[in-house]
Amino acid sequence: MKRLQKLESIAESFEGVGKTFAIQAGREVRVIVEPEKVDDNTADILAIEIAK
Repeated sequence: MKRLQKLESIAESFEGVGKTFAIQAGREVRVIVEPEKVDDNTADILAIEIAK
């Protein structure tokens, strides 16, 4: 549970991220962005940065 919370907090630390959900024992992180702050190109870059 702590690992999932840590993954969520890491993803939420990025600018433009609204909400995150770590699922499947942390193998997948769903990220909901704020559409007025993040466009499609920025979302691609954001996904790569979060994965790092």
